[in-house]
Amino acid sequence: MFLLRPLYCPNCKELVFLTNESEPRLLEATTSPWQKHGCQKLGDQPLFKSDILQRLLNLGPEEGFAFKHREGGYRGHGAPVQAVVLRPADERHPLIQMITADNGLFEVKFSDTEGLIQGRLVNLGKSRRTGNNKYRVDSWEAVDSLKLSDSSESDGAVYRLTLRSSEQEALEAHCTRLIRYFEKQGTPVVGITLLPIDGETYGRYVFISPRAKVLLGLEKTNLPSQLSYSIEQVDSLNLNEA
Repeated sequence: MFLLRPLYCPNCKELVFLTNESEPRLLEATTSPWQKHGCQKLGDQPLFKSDILQRLLNLGPEEGFAFKHREGGYRGHGAPVQAVVLRPADERHPLIQMITADNGLFEVKFSDTEGLIQGRLVNLGKSRRTGNNKYRVDSWEAVDSLKLSDSSESDGAVYRLTLRSSEQEALEAHCTRLIRYFEKQGTPVVGITLLPIDGETYGRYVFISPRAKVLLGLEKTNLPSQLSYSIEQVDSLNLNEA
């Protein structure tokens, strides 16, 4: 049975979902369709070695898991159409608690709840609002697998950030800040190449994971005014081609 266990990524704090497959994956769907989560590391260790992921990975197939919802991300857009079961219905809680991929928390009442176990991803049928983030839904359909977004175009590609400056020390210092920033974000720099000196201008190619938010990285590391930059996506087999 295909199940998802939601958690907040210990690195970037975004909502992600751990699959129960033989080779578990971390998935996200902040923008449709679903895709692999980009973070790879937490500090100096692989993300999958973090305490929270290790605890979830060590759970038995029928064991429940704890999840505490954090506000944020979800902006409200009507009834949910796909969601993961957080808390099945019981005598104390007649409504099923569910979470959507964009962090929306709902309570839903179904006419048929057999098979709606914790972690089950379901598509929801016609619904009627009964309260604040509460709905009565006439039917549901289990999702037994997810088709991820086609990443064939980006699998062999990386971002190539070109930095130029007439001040070599400023250029080197900022390259160091970028390396540290993207490493912390779990989207490490793939490599750096020196460009030939053009007159009195120094340059560097900085190659970065295709999952990195490069513009945000430049903003967060305070790109100096004496540096100019350009960004393009290139095939990882042809990194040094101008």
